[in-house]
Amino acid sequence: MLNSGQTETVSVSLFDGTEPARGTVRLTLAEPSDGSILAEATGDVAGSKSIHIAIPPLDGGACVLRLAGKGNGGPGFESVTEVQVRAAMPVLLLETDKPIYKPGQPVHFRVLRLDHDLRPLPGPVTVEIQDAKGLKVYRRTVDMDRFGMANNSLPLSSEPNLGV
Repeated sequence: MLNSGQTETVSVSLFDGTEPARGTVRLTLAEPSDGSILAEATGDVAGSKSIHIAIPPLDGGACVLRLAGKGNGGPGFESVTEVQVRAAMPVLLLETDKPIYKPGQPVHFRVLRLDHDLRPLPGPVTVEIQDAKGLKVYRRTVDMDRFGMANNSLPLSSEPNLGV
């Protein structure tokens, strides 16, 4: 499983029989339908090495990962496998100022949005809030600041649908 829009690490080990081998390898990620290359990386491997490959932003789905190269002047080698690319999903946290509210009180809340590496992710976010009966009582698009945070409030009705 590879994450879209992230730099992934692939561990490579080369052997000549039972002995570690040296070689230059090329790692490619391609579309399964037409073979067009989406990402690639190369590296010189002496026994074993981690190769970093930058996965471009993709919608997700199956791709073909191919490792090819030559070692110690011998014949070339190639290994091909199908991998899944997962679309990048940010982490959203919503926090209220208290756990229980009385009718008519304002609900103050804060939203925090982080990327896969838990770094702040600015930009717009749509916040929707439902009452205990599943009715949508609030919908707004808020702009996250450079710290990935936004504050807002929702006034409760004096006769709201009660629930947890």
